[in-house]
Amino acid sequence: MPFSMEEHIAALVDKLLRVRPRGPYFLGGWCNSGLFAYEMAQHLRRKGYDVPLLVLFDTINVRYAATHAPSLLQLFPQRLRHHRRELQSLSFRERLDYVAGLIRSSGRGWEKSAWRLLRRMDAIPNQAASIGTNRHTAREVEVGWNLERHEFSPYTGPIVLFRTTVQAERFPDPKFGWGELAQGGLTVHEVVSGYHDLFNGPAMNIVARSLGEYFADAASR
Repeated sequence: MPFSMEEHIAALVDKLLRVRPRGPYFLGGWCNSGLFAYEMAQHLRRKGYDVPLLVLFDTINVRYAATHAPSLLQLFPQRLRHHRRELQSLSFRERLDYVAGLIRSSGRGWEKSAWRLLRRMDAIPNQAASIGTNRHTAREVEVGWNLERHEFSPYTGPIVLFRTTVQAERFPDPKFGWGELAQGGLTVHEVVSGYHDLFNGPAMNIVARSLGEYFADAASR
């Protein structure tokens, strides 16, 4: 797996072009995947390919997030309310499974935090993700490490941003830090939804309907 952002994007674009040699290309990504979609769209446009639409789902500019992300202490009440709402709709057995999942997730979170600390201290080589029993965690940390340091250039094509109300509470900028970079126009849709519910139930229907309109508009041009 490539470790530099540039190598990673080039590899992704190469795979896309092998599957679909001709455009147009409608690209999108959820959370950090949106950052890769952003750079893939840049790469394709520089090569002369048609990218009518780039869609970001709860994707926050990492440079903006680095200076505006709330602390764990500030997030705790919000997360507590979210988990309480989730548990209320579950059966006793489902609640046990839900709590078990939270415990597993918490363990992975601490492991990733430890790897990040070691990475910042240069206590592990930047190719450590290719070895060891923590390969998946190390890969995640290395990708995040590269994202945090990547310089995102202005984008001249149209961008659509879907942001959930939960993320909107955490980050006050309605454009999630993309305002200055989105030189081709940025349309923001706020969806009343939790972070993990954007592609479920009512929220999914809202997103699907909006995307359908954008696709139809692009096809009519």
